[in-house]
Amino acid sequence: MDGTPYIYLNFVRFRDQLETHLIDLRKRHRGELFPTLHPETPILDYFVETFFDEGHPATYLFSNSSLKDRQVDLTIRSPRTRLIGEEMPEGISLCVRGTLGPPHDPSPEVVVDRISEVAEAPQRTFEKDVEVIPVVSPKNRVKNVLTPAFVRNLPEISRITREKLSHWIDYLDWQAAILESRQKGFLYRQLTVEKDQVVLSAVFQNQDALNEALEIVKRESMEIYPPRASLQALTFQPDRNGRFNGRWLGSFIRSEPIEKPNPELLNNLPWPDAKAARLFFAFSEKDQRSYQAVHPDYRDETRDYIRKQFPAAGFFSVSLFGEMSLLQRQKAALNKLAETSGYAPFLSSWLFDIEQANLPQISPEIDHWLLDGINEGQQRAIHKILGAPDVALLQGPPGTGKTTVIGEAIYQLVRQGKKVLLASQANLAVDNALEKLASVPEIRAIRLGRSHKLSEEGQAFAEDQALRKFYHAIGEALEDRYLSRWGAADEAAEELQVYLQKLEDLVARGKAVKVEKDNAIAGEGSAAELFTGEDITRGANRSEMVHLQQQRLFALADFLEKGGEHRLVIHEKLLDLIWRSLVVPLSRLTRYKIDINPFWLENDERYSNDEKTVFFEEIYRKWLNIREMLPDLQLEFRERLEVPDNKPRNKALYQKLFTRVEKGQPFYRYLAHPALDDHKVGLFLKESARALESTENHLSAAVATLVKNLHEMATRLGEAGELTDFHGENPTGVSDQPEELAPTEEGIGEEEQESAVLIAKMREEGIISGEMAEAGSADLITHLRQRISDLLDANLSESIEDSGFRDKWEPLLREWSALMREPEQLANDNQHYMDIYLRNCNVIGITCNENPRLLEGKGQHFFDVAIIDEVSKATPPELIMPMIMARKSILVGDHRQLPPLFKEREGSWSEAVAALALHEEEHPAAHLLTEENFFKFRDMVTAALFKEYFEKAPQAIKTTLLTQYRMHPQIMDVVNFFYDHNLNCGLKDPEKDRNHGLTLTNPEQISWLTPDLHAMWIDTSKDGDGKPHYERQSGTSKINNLEIAAIDRMLEEMNLAYRERGFGQTQRKEVGVISFYGRQVAELRRRIRRDAYECLDIDVNTVDQFQGKEKPVILVSLVRNTPAGAAAANAFVKQFERINVAFSRAQELLVIFGARHTFEKCEVELPLMDQKGTLKKAVYGEIMEMLNRRAAMWPAGEVLLKETGRGGRR
Repeated sequence: MDGTPYIYLNFVRFRDQLETHLIDLRKRHRGELFPTLHPETPILDYFVETFFDEGHPATYLFSNSSLKDRQVDLTIRSPRTRLIGEEMPEGISLCVRGTLGPPHDPSPEVVVDRISEVAEAPQRTFEKDVEVIPVVSPKNRVKNVLTPAFVRNLPEISRITREKLSHWIDYLDWQAAILESRQKGFLYRQLTVEKDQVVLSAVFQNQDALNEALEIVKRESMEIYPPRASLQALTFQPDRNGRFNGRWLGSFIRSEPIEKPNPELLNNLPWPDAKAARLFFAFSEKDQRSYQAVHPDYRDETRDYIRKQFPAAGFFSVSLFGEMSLLQRQKAALNKLAETSGYAPFLSSWLFDIEQANLPQISPEIDHWLLDGINEGQQRAIHKILGAPDVALLQGPPGTGKTTVIGEAIYQLVRQGKKVLLASQANLAVDNALEKLASVPEIRAIRLGRSHKLSEEGQAFAEDQALRKFYHAIGEALEDRYLSRWGAADEAAEELQVYLQKLEDLVARGKAVKVEKDNAIAGEGSAAELFTGEDITRGANRSEMVHLQQQRLFALADFLEKGGEHRLVIHEKLLDLIWRSLVVPLSRLTRYKIDINPFWLENDERYSNDEKTVFFEEIYRKWLNIREMLPDLQLEFRERLEVPDNKPRNKALYQKLFTRVEKGQPFYRYLAHPALDDHKVGLFLKESARALESTENHLSAAVATLVKNLHEMATRLGEAGELTDFHGENPTGVSDQPEELAPTEEGIGEEEQESAVLIAKMREEGIISGEMAEAGSADLITHLRQRISDLLDANLSESIEDSGFRDKWEPLLREWSALMREPEQLANDNQHYMDIYLRNCNVIGITCNENPRLLEGKGQHFFDVAIIDEVSKATPPELIMPMIMARKSILVGDHRQLPPLFKEREGSWSEAVAALALHEEEHPAAHLLTEENFFKFRDMVTAALFKEYFEKAPQAIKTTLLTQYRMHPQIMDVVNFFYDHNLNCGLKDPEKDRNHGLTLTNPEQISWLTPDLHAMWIDTSKDGDGKPHYERQSGTSKINNLEIAAIDRMLEEMNLAYRERGFGQTQRKEVGVISFYGRQVAELRRRIRRDAYECLDIDVNTVDQFQGKEKPVILVSLVRNTPAGAAAANAFVKQFERINVAFSRAQELLVIFGARHTFEKCEVELPLMDQKGTLKKAVYGEIMEMLNRRAAMWPAGEVLLKETGRGGRR
């Protein structure tokens, strides 16, 4: 021990911060972390005592997590010992990170500023294991392990990361230089809005300045800035320290000189050769949508509104403010990674070497899937996402449900107590992923960012709407888990009660008829059987015996009618009849807690006739007592229905009933239970009253029949005279017995017929099974009673057995559910509780480029998991900002789809370089945009990073989804050429689910599009007269007028066809029109606005704006066609990723408009699916060949552009 060095640790300087880290960690692990921690023990002290037991030697893993030469950030990890294992969940460990201080001290201490959770793993290549003695309250630092030599010899966490970060920073500096060279702005003095155009009255120093401005506005996107955005009043000199949001102008249309400018335009200008001009710009896309949505009669107000959104005077400039700020934020993120390693201590170790990433040590169990229909591939991906310690990769080709995987993964992560940062390079991707989140209260999500940039889906999660979304989720959960279930059970019970009452009424009527029949038969029996054995042995004379028996029959009849006091003697045969017709029906009231027969439970030999008689008297008197109050009960029941919330009245009504039954003591005691709610009291009251009413009807009929027959029997006894006459087969001489019973038998037949109809209806509605329908009415009644009893017990008794949950909480839950839907309450809660909600959000959506201060300002500094979507579209520096904020990163993308854009609005990097070759002398950044620089930074602006990850990553941390649910199989066949034919279709019935239903014909009535064709190529090499047609240049963009005309004609034909199929203003068919060039999109929009399509809902946009979207019908304009063919369009054609995205947006019908000779023979370099390397293929030629075999390739001139007549449709 004497030779063991010391490690000195300072937990004091950042104590509050460290306490917060540990509290968050323990909360996340729900008590599995430090399970024996006493509530009064400070958690930081407990941690230090457990991991750094002062004065006791232990082995720790040391690493230098800094990427700076002159700085050491030390990370210390403790291997999992038995003692530590008892304090930690399986599979994780904790590490501390800190800086060495004081600076330049030869014996420094570690000033701990962070405690992080890491995956339990063996020693890493950049870690050094050292046995040391921890000291946490040092006075003198002696025998310090942290000697200069020790620190100097710690392994670098990643030499390659250090080099790559330097390269990334060079790239950002180069981008900034390009922006600086493009930064041009011009002064305007007036702004007006005319029709759907913004008109600037601008002034220029001279004619050269005006010419320069016109060249710039033709090729660049422009924004309007207020005067204060410039440090100079007359020339545009951006204020780099200011934060100014410009407002977009649409595409430039034209200019006209102002020959005689008014004095206001030229006021205070020191330019002797000043020129003035009016510049016309289209509305921005957003303003255009607003303008088109308004009725023409009200467009003046809309124009006035749009005008007021711009400064009346100011500068119009190339849009660069946002880009410069973004580059500065990205550079700050790279510096933060280099200096502090971010929240993931070992991010630097695998960032550029994915093979160094930790592999899962345990396989997480999932006991519940939230989303229905998760397929095996998606489940496998989610398991890898949950189990990956550092990073997991998900490749999601089009339509394979990667957003579904993200939504399910987020649900599983938040169930584990994790906090998730959901990010993407594009606003729309973030919004789409949020929109797919399940509406469950476990997920507390919010979307941070500028509200005007959020889509409709994202607006639902914006700060002013997030609480509404959360409340809606709570309301849905309350309905699903409690309120709907309770309501459904109540409704089911009431429905069964209706059927039971109908069936019991039918059976009761049948039984009454049968009792009448039985009594009639009994009356015809031997009167001698009515005498008791005692009467006979007494030897009484026959006359006395007949008289005695008559008195007994009359007494029984009187008792049945009026009650009263009688000494009844009832013969065994009559007792059997009374048991069946009176006692059994009264005994059934026990299920409604009306127990008036606690005595005579079975009609067998255990009781004597005298005992049975006494039992009957007591039972029947109780019944008469209840029957006396039935009219009042029914009246009060009806009144209760009119005042449903009168709970005391309900209980008083029950008490009135049951005090009659049990001598002043309420029998049904738990009616007085304070948790019992009014609804259930009313339900039980209704059922009890119905049962009483049914029993009363049955008994009244049975008693009337019995009394009648008793009188007839007594009369016949008097008329018979001699006792011996009673032993004949027909002692009464009644010869017409069959006729007397005939009505009774007919009644029985009617009841059975009605019962059969009712039973059939119950079977048809699924209330009873086929087997139960075959059972007798008695068994069916028993079955229905049992089902109702079960439901009532569940609703009435369950709450009392489980501490009265429903009874205690249902009123509050219903009130709460209603309250959360009230706008005033929501507005109040938004004002007072939004900060609390923000602090407790577990899913936060942002773009990768969002200012980190936005998160920090909301108290959100670190996350457990960052899920980054559309990774292939982001440059590596864009990915760093969310990655350094989370312990684990989930990268989702598809390196066969859109790469990063070089310019904000359109064009891949290679296209930008190709365009530069044509306009090099015009471009202010020509000296920077060289071929040498392009290849130097190529990996920064392609999907190279994600591609490299996927090629090298172990299978344990990556998944490719291959089952797509978007496209008809024919469309998938086209897209599959980009995926080596690995995609398969998950649609169960694609012919039904993806039926476009169109038939279009050419002027010769040849059907060129039929419902069985779902993917087509329209060759736009030649026009309707057979002449070649080529694209034309428009600034740095391109236009193909032939394709515009062909698309316009096809939309017209589709509109007519869908009109015939019943589509119209209220039901439109969704159609997407995609191109790759802004000017082509602008011209398509202009043409489509001119030609109204009342049956089509048309979205025209660039491919970049369509990623993440899908439409039933997609028309793609490829634009490119030059006399030189593929050679001139080589850069664009090889960018297969963008074309892949365009093709894969279609669900039912894909129509490609492109010049065959430009695309047919061009070879594209396709990356292999799951390994290193590429394969060159003439992929477009193969697509055309397949479509040609399917009769799905047509020249535009034959089907859409013939001048000899219009196309047709059937």
